[in-house]
Amino acid sequence: MYLFGNELEIWARIPDSYWHVSGILQRCPDWGGMIMALMMKCKEVYLYFGEWRRVVFHPEKNDFSVEFSDQPIMDADDMCVIATQNLTYKMREEIQDLMEPIRFGQALADWIRGFSDDVKVKSLLTLTKGDYKDICLKMEQLMCDVMHQRELRKDRFFFHASYTDENYLCNTCKEEMRQAFYVKGDEDVALKWRPGSRDGKTECVWRNCRYFDSDAFEPDDDD
Repeated sequence: MYLFGNELEIWARIPDSYWHVSGILQRCPDWGGMIMALMMKCKEVYLYFGEWRRVVFHPEKNDFSVEFSDQPIMDADDMCVIATQNLTYKMREEIQDLMEPIRFGQALADWIRGFSDDVKVKSLLTLTKGDYKDICLKMEQLMCDVMHQRELRKDRFFFHASYTDENYLCNTCKEEMRQAFYVKGDEDVALKWRPGSRDGKTECVWRNCRYFDSDAFEPDDDD
């Protein structure tokens, strides 16, 4: 629940303060219906009056406390936005900022789906509009799949090259390849590695290695 209003600003600015339900209703009698019921029911309640606070309900004492909070991340599953007064310009800007991750995620999903003919991509990114959490989870799943496939191809090329005759790739270059691919953990170093060069800059001092077998990336063809 995201609550926009200045009625409780004085209370919300006092750290470690508590307000009983009856005290809030005395100050805001029109909150006695839906607003108070949602504040007591929702797991996460945020109040914005120019600053963000998280409002926590304590059922055992029937009161609320407030905690300082950064801008929350809006969850589109069970979301409720309530304005208890006319929105100020700052409140309008804050609502736009809350919606931005959802808009951006949806635009990114549409863009990827438009560029890819892969059935898996299209099925994963066919979403309910504005479902921010689903977009994030499915983007993460796609990225993990991509990273896994990249690692498989890297391993396949490395082990194929490891067994190559030294006339094509010397042991020094093989070791530097292993260092670049697996030990240093630097993406830039791994991408710059080339057979016959040292650290991507100088030629191999032992021999002029030029090994690169494209078949390492293709299925073996016994025919």
